[in-house]
Amino acid sequence: TLMGERSFQLLAGPQTGCREITQFIGLIPPGRAPLHAHPHEECVYVLSGRGRLWMGEEVAGELSPGSAVFIPIGLRHSLENTDTREVLKVLGVFSPAGSPAAKLPSE
Repeated sequence: TLMGERSFQLLAGPQTGCREITQFIGLIPPGRAPLHAHPHEECVYVLSGRGRLWMGEEVAGELSPGSAVFIPIGLRHSLENTDTREVLKVLGVFSPAGSPAAKLPSE
């Protein structure tokens, strides 16, 4: 099931004088985000909630508080919130600095 919009709170990045990374909190409602890829490396740490990491069309792993994942530049991926009641809350970091909304064109 595809979900509604994710939301992001930027913590550090170009807007705060940080030139090398962007750090953000991501809130992911129940459901699966569309597959997408970014023009930067991404590290995600799960703060609360449960879900799945998709790499392409395959489930790459289950997510729970304390899970950490690395997503290389250009790799199509998606996070899925498998809980119908709780938001999946993640701490994310991009390098080089960039917007969580920045995506590479779909294939």
